[in-house]
Amino acid sequence: MHSNTDVLILGGGVAGLSAARELERRGIANLVLEARDRLGGRIHTLRDAAWPHPIELGAEFLHGLPRKLKLPHRFSLRPRDADGEHWVVDARGLRQADGAAEDAMNLLGEMTGPDTTADAWLDKHTKGPQRRLARQFVSGFYAADPKSVSTRFLVEESEASEEVHGERMFRPTRGYDTLVQHLARDVKAHLSTQITRVTWKRGRVDVDATDALGHARSYRAKKLVIALPLGVLKTNSVRFSPVVDGLQLARKHLEVGPIVKLVLRFREPFWAKHRAKDFTMLHFTNGPQQAWWRCRPFDSPVLVGWSAGPQAKKQPSVDGALHAFERAFRVKNLSRLLDAALVVDWSADPFARGGYMVQPVGLPSPLQQLFAPVDDTLFFAGEHTSFEGHAGTVHGAVWSGQRAAREVCDCG
Repeated sequence: MHSNTDVLILGGGVAGLSAARELERRGIANLVLEARDRLGGRIHTLRDAAWPHPIELGAEFLHGLPRKLKLPHRFSLRPRDADGEHWVVDARGLRQADGAAEDAMNLLGEMTGPDTTADAWLDKHTKGPQRRLARQFVSGFYAADPKSVSTRFLVEESEASEEVHGERMFRPTRGYDTLVQHLARDVKAHLSTQITRVTWKRGRVDVDATDALGHARSYRAKKLVIALPLGVLKTNSVRFSPVVDGLQLARKHLEVGPIVKLVLRFREPFWAKHRAKDFTMLHFTNGPQQAWWRCRPFDSPVLVGWSAGPQAKKQPSVDGALHAFERAFRVKNLSRLLDAALVVDWSADPFARGGYMVQPVGLPSPLQQLFAPVDDTLFFAGEHTSFEGHAGTVHGAVWSGQRAAREVCDCG
C-alpha cells in the first residue's frame, strides 16, 4: 500500500500532533504515523470508574503559570494549583521540610564556570547535606545521573524554568488527554504503524512501516517531521538512508533519563490522623521512590510515587513503598488498606524507552545544530529538541512541534 502526502510526521505525541495541527492550519496536507494504538505518547491519562479522578500515568503537571506556557486550549484543561505542604523522610524521621531543599534546588542556577558534571561542581562548591540534597534533586527532577549530566544544561533549564515560573505546578484537572484530544482534532493519523526505514533525498521521503497485523506499508512525502522520542531514536529501530549526521550524534551523545511511576489507591487515607495529614509532597532521602505526592487539588486516597535517574534502575516495588510508608507514619499492615496499584516503567515501554532527554558533558554540537532542518526535507520535533531550555516538559514538546511546522513552511 502506498500513501502520498506533502508532509509525513513520525510520532503522535504532543510534539507530532502540534506540528500536524499547525501545518493543517496553514493548509499543508500531512499525515501522522504512530506506533501505538492511541495518540498522546508519554501523555497517558487513565479514565476508569474505579479511580476517583483522571490518573496520569505519564506527564502529570503543567510546570509553570498556564498563561506563560501558552498551551493550546489550555482553559479546557482546567489547571489548578497542585502545590502545598512539603514533608521529608530522612534519618530524623518524618518532618516538615525546611528551606534546605529549596536552597539546594536553587544551586542549579548557580553552576557557573566551565561545563562539567553536576557531581564535580557540587564536590567543589558544596558539602554535607546541601551536596546530598542537590544531587537528589538533579536525579529526581531531571531524571539525570549527577555523574554525567552537564552543568551548562542544568543552568539553561533552570533559567528557562524561571521565565515561566516553573517552580509552580498545576494539575490539568480534566486530564492531560484533553490537550491530546484538542491537538488531534481533524488531524489525519495512522495508528499501530511501526516505522522501520526512512529513505530520503532532497525533496522526497519514502517511509517503510508495518501495521498491527505485520503487513508492510509504504508512504511518500516531500518533507518529514521526525517527532519520535529520543529513547526510540537511540535504539536504531528506525533506519535512515542515507544517515543523518546530526541525528547520529544525538543518538550517540544525548541520554534519556529512566522514570518509574507507582500509583497506589487506598480504601481510606492512612495519613488522615497523622500530624502530616495535610502533606502534598513527601520527599524520601533514602527509599525506593524519591518523592510521593497527593493528587491535589483532588482530596482522594491516591498517592503517586516517582523514581527517576539512577534511582529508577533499582526496580521500585509496591511492597517496598508500603514498608517505607509504614516506617515513616508508624502504621502497620498497610497492605490491608491497599485497593489498587499501578506500576509504569517508561524505560520498558517499547515506544518511549525512557522519560526525557538529559544532556551530558561533552556534547559535540549545540542542540540547534544537531536538530537543524536538513536539506529543506527533514525536520525535528520533541521535548529533546527544545532549544529554549524546556526539555522534559509538555509545553517544550508542544512548542517544538509548532517550531518544526514553521520551519517546514519557511523553506517553501
